[in-house]
This record gives sequence, C-alpha cells and structure tokens, in this order.
Amino acid sequence: MWGNDHDSPGGALLENLIQSKAMTIEEVFTGHRYQLDTYQRDFTWGRTDVRRLVEDLRKKFVENWQLEHDREHVARYQPYFMGPYVYHVDASVTYLVDGQQRITTLHLMLVYLRELLRAQDLDHDAARLAGLIETRKFGKSVHTLDIPERRQFLDEVFKDNGYALPEGASGALRRLWDASRVFREEFPDDLRGDALPYFVDWLLDGVCMVGIRAATSEQGGKCTSR
Repeated sequence: MWGNDHDSPGGALLENLIQSKAMTIEEVFTGHRYQLDTYQRDFTWGRTDVRRLVEDLRKKFVENWQLEHDREHVARYQPYFMGPYVYHVDASVTYLVDGQQRITTLHLMLVYLRELLRAQDLDHDAARLAGLIETRKFGKSVHTLDIPERRQFLDEVFKDNGYALPEGASGALRRLWDASRVFREEFPDDLRGDALPYFVDWLLDGVCMVGIRAATSEQGGKCTSR
C-alpha cells in the first residue's frame, strides 16, 4: 500500500516550501501588511479590468439577494472564488508575488464601501472595514497594502479628503487613481441602498481566494513562472 506523501521526506519538504489555504476576503485582509515582491509588477489594471471585477461580483451577489432576507441569510448565499494569489512572509511583512492586481482593486473597493456605509450611518459595519483597510503593527497603523508610492494617495482617500494627482505621477499611480474613480463614478446602483450591508457581508465572508504561501521569494517566483 502506498503511504501518505506527507509521511515521506520529499512530501514534508514540499509542504515546507509551498502551502495553500482557501481564505475569505476578510481573512486575506486581516492582520497582514502587504508589500510587493521583486517578482511582482506594479499596478497595471485599467478601468475595464476594474469594471469586470465589480460586475462579476455584482452578478453573483444579485443571483442570491432578496430584499426580504435578513442579514443572517447571507451565510447561505453561493460563494464566489476569485482565484489564487502567491506570497511569502519575511518578518512582519507579507510580500505579494502574484495576485496584486485583484488585491489592490479589492483594497480600493473596501475603502469606497466603508465610505458608503458611513453615509448610511452603518458605523459598526464601516469599522469592520476600517480594520481591514488598515492594520496595526508595532504601535502604529499602516495600510494593509503598504506600498510607499501609494501611501499619500491612500491616506487622503481613506480620510475622504479627495486627492489631486500630482504632476509627474507614475503610470502605476495614475492607474490607481483611475481605478478609484471607477468606484466613485460607476459603482452599481443595485449594490447601494438596502443591498449595501448584505453585499459587504457577502464580499467579506462569501468571496474567497486561495493563498499560496511560498517559503522564499525565489520559490514564489517559480510558482508563477510558465
């Protein structure tokens, strides 16, 4: 009889190099301080990519939601899988090797959803999102997606102060700003109003990704190489 691969030295070594786990969006954004690995390109998504992600989420949510549901009913909504992302951890930093486009876009979506919740006086729900948008490490709050070039932009957007794109801004920062405008200018009407807290519950608890944790940056790069 064949033994379990994990009982063999090779199986144990492989498990130490690469581990995977399905995580809800709330788990993806809880307790992490993400930065970009050297293998990871900067933000490249345009408005079309952002619209597509939002529309995919909207379609799956509205297949389930009904106005007469109470919020506990959201736990029975069909889940939605957003795909994998690859990372490795060094000290207190989680380095993204692959999947940054979706995680960046989700981070911007959380910022905007928090703003909508506050406008509806849903302060407890807004506070839940605030704990995912920022994380507290070593006595100070930092953005969960902590990319130096983006800090001022995220500070201003998170505080709802508006943001003026500086002259000479990089292409990545311009695309980030443009993505944030998609949420402000084009967020679906049927996810606002009565549906909003239900959508937030489902996004955090019913949408998931598979986190693939590599032992090192080099191993993470091999996971994404073709």
